[in-house]
Amino acid sequence: MAPAGASADKVPSHLDGTLPADFGFDPLSLGRKGGDDLAKLGEQEVIHGRYAMLAVTGMAAPEFSASYFENADDAIWYNAGKTILDGPIDFVGNSGLVHASNLYAVIGVQFIAMQLSEYYRAKGGPLGEAKGVYPGGAFDPFGFADDEEAFAELKVKEVKNGRLAMLAVGGCFAQSFVSSKGPVADVFAHAADPTNYVLFGSAL
Repeated sequence: MAPAGASADKVPSHLDGTLPADFGFDPLSLGRKGGDDLAKLGEQEVIHGRYAMLAVTGMAAPEFSASYFENADDAIWYNAGKTILDGPIDFVGNSGLVHASNLYAVIGVQFIAMQLSEYYRAKGGPLGEAKGVYPGGAFDPFGFADDEEAFAELKVKEVKNGRLAMLAVGGCFAQSFVSSKGPVADVFAHAADPTNYVLFGSAL
């Protein structure tokens, strides 16, 4: 069975539309083994998409709070590590907090937190009732999974937003090399002059 909206003669045999947001597109045949391997790739895409959505938020949020920085350039995401190494970042009114003064502590805490969260997810939550990467039991306090049809649509939306976020992270890296500005500054500059302020425009 071909994924919805895809021509059957152009869809790889291992894509049958069972994965959320499966539109029959796999030009590198990464999921050619099918079965558990394909399901694992689907889970990995969801997880990477979630991290990418968090990453985009983390890249943009400091720029919105730039007024709390002594130097607005310190709020740009790619300056964060350098700024911590150079001295405390007093953007929450307390330069004594560990996140403001010790980059290695930040990395250590983040590593441990991510490992614990992944272990927690893999075990299915506190009662072991959640399955895979999707809500269930303790991971679904608002009952999103109760309506199967609505839940299937939410899965597709999450994958689409995750894919967009992964592209956005790549875009943030690219724009940092091109314009030496943060993503928020570039978005507002493009909105003010969409004709000239583009990647290959003279304004950059």
